[in-house]
Amino acid sequence: MTSPHQLHSSFLVRIWWEQSGDADDGRSFWRGRIQHVRSGETGYVQDLKGLLDFIERWTGDLSGPDETSIRLK
Repeated sequence: MTSPHQLHSSFLVRIWWEQSGDADDGRSFWRGRIQHVRSGETGYVQDLKGLLDFIERWTGDLSGPDETSIRLK
């Protein structure tokens, strides 16, 4: 892993909609795969927190000076 707080990092993110294996419950949810481009390290996520946790391993804390998190648009 590179040192925290590097000036830039690139990530490849793929998300998809998945249905539960149980046909009776009909639940659906998002799944995701994220890859740090430079290192090739890959992770799988099920929510936004998991995505941000992976990114913060490479960038350091994404909280701003007022303790609010960066918003992904």
